[in-house]
Amino acid sequence: MSRLIAVGVRDAEASRAALVWAATEAAGDGSELHVLHCYELLALDGSSWAPVVQANDALRAGARHIVNESEHVARSSAPGVEISGSAVRGAVGAALTDLSRLVDLVVVGESARNPLRDQLAATVRCPLVVVPDTDVSADDPIVVAVDRHDLPLDALHFALRTARRWGAQLVVAASDGLPTSGAEAVADVHARLDMQLESVTCEYPDVPVEVTLHSTDFATVVRTAAIGARLLVLPCRQGAPDRPFLCGSAWPLAAPVAIVPVRRRATSTAATIGPFNLEEAAVSSISGPR
Repeated sequence: MSRLIAVGVRDAEASRAALVWAATEAAGDGSELHVLHCYELLALDGSSWAPVVQANDALRAGARHIVNESEHVARSSAPGVEISGSAVRGAVGAALTDLSRLVDLVVVGESARNPLRDQLAATVRCPLVVVPDTDVSADDPIVVAVDRHDLPLDALHFALRTARRWGAQLVVAASDGLPTSGAEAVADVHARLDMQLESVTCEYPDVPVEVTLHSTDFATVVRTAAIGARLLVLPCRQGAPDRPFLCGSAWPLAAPVAIVPVRRRATSTAATIGPFNLEEAAVSSISGPR
């Protein structure tokens, strides 16, 4: 079943890694890709004075040019993918949050300081993939990192579906949060994880799964797991005050990171609202983050 994938871009060059990743992912199962760029007009928008009108027209044209260039980069990476694009006036975080209600996956680029990543992790309604400008091997496994002896099913299903689609191995990297653990404690954690896994992995019999247990804190597990991973999957309990994996010291990570909201996403609006009807729309005319 094909999906709807949206990629937010700053410009074609700065967002090249995200564009290539998103286009390649869309090509894997015939998904549709939409490129979104957000821009702002002068605060004097509405003025009829010629210099203001000309400046705002130039801003609109520049935004449309960025979208066209970004679509070209995506098409060059995946010629057969259906690709469209929008230049939307407003804040990119609000736009991608609203778009996340209608699509199956949102993709953005990564940088050392990325407030957009932190904002979207707290607000998006579908999985968010953050793509660094680094190379990873197609032979590497997908890794899902979990904390507190817990295995959120949303993140696990996402990781297993992706592993099946890519023909990849899945590694579950679990932190027990303890500096030292006796053999009995390790066995207990493994047993709990195996029980949770068995109820889900039976739906994906063709995906090889390995469980690794680490007697260290979750942030260390995340940093370590990203090394040698094709994709790192992290669960995110939105609305919770503690999101340790978003701490600045851990980023940027060595691999693309999929942040999966641990809650069900409503899909009723997707059946009635055209997902990419956003050309030149003001973000304020959309509902805004909810």
